[in-house]
Amino acid sequence: MNATRSTYRDHSITTTWCELSPYEALTAQARFEACFKVHPHAPEVDSWQEFPPGVFPTREGATANALNAAERSIDLSLEAV
Repeated sequence: MNATRSTYRDHSITTTWCELSPYEALTAQARFEACFKVHPHAPEVDSWQEFPPGVFPTREGATANALNAAERSIDLSLEAV
């Protein structure tokens, strides 16, 4: 499975990663990117999904980047209320 779930400030976060094809046919170096979807627990608030920029040599790095972006996005949405 290429998704992980976590919770931050009463919001569920799903991060999904994918492996990109090699940049050049001569290099077999793996590259990964990830996105996130936030699911607020409040039924009147819509979920949202974002695709933060960044390509990483590991899926863990890509997932950590997406999770950090999700947490920042949640913080900003709660500050706007």
